[in-house]
Amino acid sequence: MVLICSCRSRSFALSICNSRSKTFASLDRAMARLTQQASLVSLALMIICILVQGSVTADDNCGVWPVPRQCKCTASNPRKLDAEFSIFSGDKQNPTLVAAMSRYQSWITQAQTASDAQMVSDTSTISGIAVSLDSVDETLGNTTSFNYKVELSGNTISLAANNVYGAIAGLETLSQMLQDGSLSCSSLSITDSPTYGYRALMLDVANRYLPMRVVQNVIDGMTSLKMNVLNFRFSGYGAARVDSDTYQDVTAGVSAYSTGAVSQLVEYARQRGVRVVPQMDFPARASGFTNTTNVTFCENNAQNATLSDDDNTLSIIKGYISNVTDPSVFGDYLVHLGGSNMSAVGKCSVKQVQNVLDTLVTFTKGNNRSVALISDAISATTPKDVVAFVSDPSTFARQDMAVVLSSSRISDRSDVTLPLVGTETFSLASGYIDFASKASNLSVAGVCASFFTQLYCNTTMCGAVPPKSTPAPAGAQYAPRLQDPVIELAVTSAIFPRISATAGAAWNYVSMTDAQVTAAVTSLAKLLAQRDVPTCGNGTSSDESLHGLTGDGSCDVSACTAVSNCEGSAYPLYVMNVPTFQFGFSFGVALAATLIVCVGVAEFMHIRQTNRKGFTTLE
Repeated sequence: MVLICSCRSRSFALSICNSRSKTFASLDRAMARLTQQASLVSLALMIICILVQGSVTADDNCGVWPVPRQCKCTASNPRKLDAEFSIFSGDKQNPTLVAAMSRYQSWITQAQTASDAQMVSDTSTISGIAVSLDSVDETLGNTTSFNYKVELSGNTISLAANNVYGAIAGLETLSQMLQDGSLSCSSLSITDSPTYGYRALMLDVANRYLPMRVVQNVIDGMTSLKMNVLNFRFSGYGAARVDSDTYQDVTAGVSAYSTGAVSQLVEYARQRGVRVVPQMDFPARASGFTNTTNVTFCENNAQNATLSDDDNTLSIIKGYISNVTDPSVFGDYLVHLGGSNMSAVGKCSVKQVQNVLDTLVTFTKGNNRSVALISDAISATTPKDVVAFVSDPSTFARQDMAVVLSSSRISDRSDVTLPLVGTETFSLASGYIDFASKASNLSVAGVCASFFTQLYCNTTMCGAVPPKSTPAPAGAQYAPRLQDPVIELAVTSAIFPRISATAGAAWNYVSMTDAQVTAAVTSLAKLLAQRDVPTCGNGTSSDESLHGLTGDGSCDVSACTAVSNCEGSAYPLYVMNVPTFQFGFSFGVALAATLIVCVGVAEFMHIRQTNRKGFTTLE
């Protein structure tokens, strides 16, 4: 403290200051002590703040991705898993939980075996994970809770959740912490919940059919990233790929999914906490209905794409929508109807094109479904209960609508496109964005990345077959179903781990450096590879490590797309040897004919011999 004596005369000042010197000195000492104490209090408050906030910082994320909302792990020597380690539940359980516990126990124990950890039984080991649920309800929808809590008590990890889907999220977190067969925590406490309820990936199977195994692999990868919605885009330029018993000519001549197969996919996803939302594209990009009887188009030529608004066309499209969105097929409450290219075309005016979309929206809502549209199709008169998929929040004016931040369709991209990420040079941290700050004026309900397969398309609309309006897509050579084995690797490798940063930000965004994000995403990519999810990595193309992060680091992950492998070279084509096939086919036919003749001769001889014996007996 500084004291200033302001005196009119020197003698007066000296007399006053001298007479009060002891008092001022005492005050100085007292104030110094108060200042020191205040500094200590401030320091204590700062430490408390750090401890409170530390659970959501990059330095205390427990080595988990996405980063938990709160995670406190007191470091210790690794505690190995008990030889009898198990995941078990109390009285409240359901089939989905039982299947999830079995799945994660297998992964955890496999990881332990892979790391050569010694499974021992003593007081220091982790004996198991005890799961408890507040409710056994298995309903999966837009209000489903994914919250969970974890506590380490003695040798047992307790996992408590509102429902099975929160338990799955918790098991995913713990499986990452135990992936090397041990737990490096003497005490552990986690409280976690997602920021957004809609954490999605749009997977396009309209332009190029994807085998169910590929779709299931994608769902497995999404579960590891705690993503909970698969937008299944099955109708677009390429085809409409879900069968309809009523309108069988819709999928005639194209690879398609039966309603039973779709139902099985929906159940597969539900058991992993993932909703499957049906997504179509109307009124434009509807060329998949070209061969459907009584469906007409605005173009009225070989480039048919935009539905006209006549009664027959609208009746058929409404019937098809009703069939595929039946609870026995796609049972989700939300239906995405597209809404691209809302402009005059051919014989149709803007008003007529808009009428098609308005009619389909009204019909779908009348079937007790909510509707989603891309922002290009939304105007001032669009009902506010429609969910808007917005790629540029700065230009979207409707603040009264729920918004899902989505990625733009980029025609020449063969990898996953990320929300609010442009075409700049890719890095594993590119998608890690504070979405709330980027769209603070909107009611953001979630985030959706996109994977389009238009570069695999072999239809006229994509320019891959005559008449060609554009050059063939870069990946048109992979369009034939013969190339399915390539697709299985290429598609998932183009999605993972690129989408991981976006998934992490959608669950819980915290401030992290690009290096920290990259390290976390890379670690998770290794885990995905262990779970048989093909993942783009730093391996070499000369062996099976191409899709796992197990190589020497020489491979550039940004070069791994659905068209080229991680070294930037094209995936090898599966080529049928036509002469060999023809020879084999001809030889097979000749062999079959010979066998038929031999069987016929043998049968004839048998009958003849039998008849001779009969004649001898009669004689």
